[in-house]
Amino acid sequence: MTLQNSLESQLNDLNLNEKEKVISTSLIDSLDDSGQLIEEINEIENFLDYQFTYKEIESVLKNVIHSLDPAGVGFRTIKEVIFII
Repeated sequence: MTLQNSLESQLNDLNLNEKEKVISTSLIDSLDDSGQLIEEINEIENFLDYQFTYKEIESVLKNVIHSLDPAGVGFRTIKEVIFII
């Protein structure tokens, strides 16, 4: 099972609204194998055709993706990994 598959499986256990599901899936698709977010939030915003704001995407990153296992997933910088964990 890949990291992305594991994270998507965890999403199914959460009570997310449709907006959060769409954003979460896009964020998960933007992670590398180590769990680092390799796309900038503004690039994800563009990829989602600006259906969601930068703040909405960042909120889902912090409140949903960062809560998933393994700890630290969705980090953008090494400093952020330390903060998440």
